[in-house]
Parts: sequence; C-alpha cells; structure tokens
Amino acid sequence: MMPRCGMSGGNRGDREGRARSHLPHAVQPYRPPGALKASPGRRRVRGFSLLEVLVAFSIMALALGALYQATGGSVRVATATDRATRAAITAESLIAAHPFVLPGGFAESGETVDGFRWELRATPYAHARELPRAWPLYRLQASVYWGEGARERSFTLVTLVPERLQ
Repeated sequence: MMPRCGMSGGNRGDREGRARSHLPHAVQPYRPPGALKASPGRRRVRGFSLLEVLVAFSIMALALGALYQATGGSVRVATATDRATRAAITAESLIAAHPFVLPGGFAESGETVDGFRWELRATPYAHARELPRAWPLYRLQASVYWGEGARERSFTLVTLVPERLQ
C-alpha cells in the first residue's frame, strides 16, 4: 500500500513535504481571505451559534403566524361567501314561488331551518297604473337576513309580477 501525501513514508515523503512548502504561491492550496489558520492549541468549532438559532426560530415563527392568518382569513371569506350564496338562493326561491299576486298585495315572513330569516312583501307598483290600459303590476321584494359574528347581513331581490285577475 502506498502512503498518502503528507504521511511519513521515509525519506522520500519528507523530501516531498519540504519540496511542497517551497513551491511558488500560485501552486499553494487556496485559502479564502479571512480564513483562520488552524493552530495546534486552538479547536475549530463548527455549527450555529445560539443567536443564529434564535434568529432562525423567530423568522420561522413570523412566517408561520402570517400563514396561519392567511389561512384563517381564507376560511372566513369562504364561509361568508357560502352564507351569501345560500341567502341569494333563498330569495330567488321565494320570488319564484309567487309568479303572480292577488289584488291588494301581501306581506309574509319566516325562518329557514339553517338560520336565515326572510321577509316577502308585495306592494302595488304605482307607475304601471299611470299608463293607459296597463296590466296591474306589483313590486315583489324578498329580503333574507342572517347573522355573521356581531353584524347582521342581508340580501334583497326585487322584481315586478302581474296581478292575478279573477
């Protein structure tokens, strides 16, 4: 087995070691600027300092906090959008259930099983009576209300429907 460079292997290894130290600077091993020369009495410690670890954990905690808030905000927006969509569907269903109105109009209210309150009101549409030979129309308004935290939200649809002639 051949000895490695730098290990003593008799006179020949010693001569190679002495010859290497006399090589010009361009051939010497590269040492980055500011690198400490290893001294026999000083140990080189590798790894992260306590300060570096604390800074890394702080950055990670801030990033996780921002991610948590973004996720929580997305869930809140999705829930609010779902409730508004369900309110719109409820209002559309109320209006679709009344294709015409009996003379005099009406007002109804109620609550759905999933917590929406609704009001349906039919009032005569005054502008239709001003026109000659106009069909009597009613303004049909469906309003749906629901709670979202401390605030009450609402959704309203309005349309015109004809009066049912008897």
